[in-house]
Amino acid sequence: MEQAENAEGKAPEAHEAPEALGGRSFPDVHGDFWEAPVFFMAAVGHDKTLSLSARANVIYSLGVIAGVNEMLLKAYFFGSAEGALDKPENIKGYTGIMSKLVALYKAYKDGGRISAADLVEAVEDIELEFFDFAREIMIQAKHGR
Repeated sequence: MEQAENAEGKAPEAHEAPEALGGRSFPDVHGDFWEAPVFFMAAVGHDKTLSLSARANVIYSLGVIAGVNEMLLKAYFFGSAEGALDKPENIKGYTGIMSKLVALYKAYKDGGRISAADLVEAVEDIELEFFDFAREIMIQAKHGR
Protein backbone atom coordinates (compact mmCIF):
# COMPACT_ATOMS: atom_id res chain seq x y z
CA MET A 1 0.00 0.00 0.00
CA GLU A 2 2.86 2.38 0.76
CA GLN A 3 4.12 1.79 -2.76
CA ALA A 4 0.75 2.94 -4.15
CA GLU A 5 0.87 6.09 -2.09
CA ASN A 6 4.38 6.82 -3.35
CA ALA A 7 3.25 6.38 -6.95
CA GLU A 8 0.27 8.63 -6.37
CA GLY A 9 2.53 11.19 -4.74
CA LYS A 10 4.66 11.52 -7.87
CA ALA A 11 1.92 11.80 -10.47
CA PRO A 12 0.08 14.90 -9.20
CA GLU A 13 3.32 16.88 -9.43
CA ALA A 14 3.57 15.88 -13.08
CA HIS A 15 -0.08 16.79 -13.59
CA GLU A 16 0.48 20.25 -12.18
CA ALA A 17 3.54 21.02 -14.29
CA PRO A 18 4.12 18.75 -17.31
CA GLU A 19 6.56 21.28 -18.78
CA ALA A 20 8.80 20.73 -15.74
CA LEU A 21 9.53 17.25 -17.05
CA GLY A 22 12.01 18.54 -19.62
CA GLY A 23 15.20 16.54 -19.74
CA ARG A 24 13.64 13.36 -18.37
CA SER A 25 13.53 10.26 -20.52
CA PHE A 26 10.35 8.35 -21.26
CA PRO A 27 11.24 5.47 -18.88
CA ASP A 28 11.71 7.98 -16.05
CA VAL A 29 8.30 9.53 -16.65
CA HIS A 30 6.72 6.11 -17.25
CA GLY A 31 7.92 5.12 -13.79
CA ASP A 32 5.74 7.86 -12.32
CA PHE A 33 2.58 6.44 -13.85
CA TRP A 34 2.83 2.72 -14.58
CA GLU A 35 1.03 1.68 -11.38
CA ALA A 36 -1.96 4.01 -11.78
CA PRO A 37 -4.14 1.80 -14.04
CA VAL A 38 -3.30 -1.30 -11.98
CA PHE A 39 -4.29 0.26 -8.65
CA PHE A 40 -7.36 1.82 -10.25
CA MET A 41 -8.43 -1.62 -11.55
CA ALA A 42 -8.03 -3.13 -8.09
CA ALA A 43 -10.11 -0.38 -6.48
CA VAL A 44 -12.92 -0.69 -9.03
CA GLY A 45 -12.87 -4.47 -8.81
CA HIS A 46 -13.58 -4.30 -5.09
CA ASP A 47 -16.23 -1.58 -5.34
CA LYS A 48 -19.58 -3.26 -4.70
CA THR A 49 -21.43 0.05 -5.17
CA LEU A 50 -20.81 -0.18 -8.92
CA SER A 51 -22.80 -2.59 -11.05
CA LEU A 52 -20.98 -5.61 -12.42
CA SER A 53 -21.35 -4.17 -15.91
CA ALA A 54 -19.80 -0.82 -14.92
CA ARG A 55 -16.94 -2.55 -13.12
CA ALA A 56 -16.29 -4.80 -16.13
CA ASN A 57 -16.25 -1.86 -18.55
CA VAL A 58 -13.92 0.23 -16.40
CA ILE A 59 -11.58 -2.69 -15.67
CA TYR A 60 -11.44 -3.61 -19.35
CA SER A 61 -10.53 -0.04 -20.36
CA LEU A 62 -7.95 0.23 -17.59
CA GLY A 63 -6.47 -3.08 -18.74
CA VAL A 64 -6.13 -1.71 -22.25
CA ILE A 65 -4.41 1.40 -20.85
CA ALA A 66 -2.04 -0.75 -18.77
CA GLY A 67 -1.27 -2.96 -21.78
CA VAL A 68 -0.63 -0.07 -24.15
CA ASN A 69 1.49 1.59 -21.49
CA GLU A 70 3.62 -1.55 -21.21
CA MET A 71 3.81 -1.83 -24.99
CA LEU A 72 5.17 1.72 -25.20
CA LEU A 73 7.89 0.88 -22.70
CA LYS A 74 8.83 -2.26 -24.64
CA ALA A 75 8.84 -0.27 -27.89
CA TYR A 76 11.23 2.16 -26.22
CA PHE A 77 13.70 -0.50 -25.12
CA PHE A 78 13.27 -3.19 -27.77
CA GLY A 79 11.81 -1.35 -30.73
CA SER A 80 12.49 1.81 -32.58
CA ALA A 81 10.35 4.18 -30.52
CA GLU A 82 13.05 5.59 -28.23
CA GLY A 83 13.57 8.72 -30.31
CA ALA A 84 9.85 9.39 -30.65
CA LEU A 85 9.03 8.77 -27.00
CA ASP A 86 11.86 10.97 -25.74
CA LYS A 87 10.66 14.02 -27.68
CA PRO A 88 9.58 16.71 -25.19
CA GLU A 89 6.19 17.14 -26.87
CA ASN A 90 5.52 13.40 -26.63
CA ILE A 91 6.61 13.22 -23.00
CA LYS A 92 4.28 16.15 -22.33
CA GLY A 93 1.45 14.39 -24.21
CA TYR A 94 2.00 11.15 -22.32
CA THR A 95 2.15 12.98 -19.01
CA GLY A 96 -1.03 14.88 -19.78
CA ILE A 97 -3.01 11.75 -20.58
CA MET A 98 -1.72 9.74 -17.66
CA SER A 99 -2.25 12.70 -15.32
CA LYS A 100 -5.92 12.70 -16.33
CA LEU A 101 -6.09 9.06 -15.32
CA VAL A 102 -4.37 9.73 -11.99
CA ALA A 103 -6.67 12.69 -11.28
CA LEU A 104 -9.74 10.57 -12.05
CA TYR A 105 -8.44 7.77 -9.84
CA LYS A 106 -7.74 10.20 -7.03
CA ALA A 107 -11.24 11.71 -7.32
CA TYR A 108 -12.75 8.23 -7.36
CA LYS A 109 -10.65 7.02 -4.43
CA ASP A 110 -11.35 10.14 -2.39
CA GLY A 111 -15.08 9.49 -2.67
CA GLY A 112 -15.81 12.09 -5.28
CA ARG A 113 -19.34 11.96 -6.56
CA ILE A 114 -18.75 10.20 -9.85
CA SER A 115 -21.69 8.27 -11.22
CA ALA A 116 -21.02 4.86 -12.72
CA ALA A 117 -21.90 6.14 -16.19
CA ASP A 118 -19.57 9.13 -15.84
CA LEU A 119 -16.77 6.89 -14.56
CA VAL A 120 -17.15 4.49 -17.49
CA GLU A 121 -17.25 7.36 -19.96
CA ALA A 122 -14.24 9.14 -18.45
CA VAL A 123 -12.07 6.01 -18.42
CA GLU A 124 -13.11 5.09 -21.96
CA ASP A 125 -12.26 8.62 -23.14
CA ILE A 126 -8.79 8.33 -21.60
CA GLU A 127 -8.39 4.87 -23.14
CA LEU A 128 -9.18 6.21 -26.62
CA GLU A 129 -6.94 9.24 -26.19
CA PHE A 130 -4.09 7.03 -24.99
CA PHE A 131 -4.58 4.56 -27.82
CA ASP A 132 -4.46 7.43 -30.35
CA PHE A 133 -1.31 8.75 -28.67
CA ALA A 134 0.37 5.32 -28.87
CA ARG A 135 -0.63 4.96 -32.53
CA GLU A 136 0.96 8.33 -33.30
CA ILE A 137 4.15 7.30 -31.48
CA MET A 138 4.36 4.13 -33.58
CA ILE A 139 3.85 6.15 -36.77
CA GLN A 140 6.60 8.56 -35.73
CA ALA A 141 8.92 5.68 -34.90
CA LYS A 142 8.21 3.93 -38.19
CA HIS A 143 8.92 7.04 -40.22
CA GLY A 144 11.84 8.22 -38.08
CA ARG A 145 10.11 11.46 -37.10
